[in-house]
Amino acid sequence: MKKLIILLVALFSFVSLPSATAADVSVVLTEPTHRQIDGVFIDDELIPLLAFDGRLGQLVFNPPRGNRNWLIDPQLIEEVTSMTSDYKIANGDQGAGSEVAKTWLNQLTAITRGDRISAMPYGNPSGYWISKLAANEKDFYLQFGAKRLTAILGRQVSQLEQYPNNSALKVDYLTLQAFKKSQSILKINKLYMDPEEIEKFQAQSAAVFHPNLANGHRTLLGLDLITSTQLLSDRLRVAP
Repeated sequence: MKKLIILLVALFSFVSLPSATAADVSVVLTEPTHRQIDGVFIDDELIPLLAFDGRLGQLVFNPPRGNRNWLIDPQLIEEVTSMTSDYKIANGDQGAGSEVAKTWLNQLTAITRGDRISAMPYGNPSGYWISKLAANEKDFYLQFGAKRLTAILGRQVSQLEQYPNNSALKVDYLTLQAFKKSQSILKINKLYMDPEEIEKFQAQSAAVFHPNLANGHRTLLGLDLITSTQLLSDRLRVAP
């Protein structure tokens, strides 16, 4: 009888033990911007990425199992949110991604409920280039990322302490000069600008340093940054 009791206790203890502790996994949601600084979409290439079988679609419709920590770029969420209403492409075409964007955002909200979320620096720029060209603004991108993602998702998120990407990616001369000029214009005119306008332009200017940008796309964004910086400078020059 005593042996039977010991056997039952041992068996019960074995069955009661958890099979394994769920592994911690990180899910990264980021994508180079598909918009100009004025908010107009350059293309509609987010549609296939957000679809169920697209890269961003699979991350939310079929995420890895485990204790998930979502690393989310708020600029991406802003762009997908903009797609949910009427929007136009730079060539004049009407955007066609409204339903895809709504479905993706709804799934993101559902799948992340109860999971941890950490905000990536806004636009996910290379920490290497931010440190090199705008060292005083390094904390800004981390803080602004958390601020914007909290506002968009309507829930508290964590702020990263470090940039997730610090690669010294190759950037063409035109793009480097475009960013330097934008920082110079901001520094000169900050006293005459609304704080929200400063934040928005500062944040968007670093989109040229996203590590996954193709060279042609990076140059295109660099040209747009040059145009936007000049328009900002001209507007402030004639302001009363």
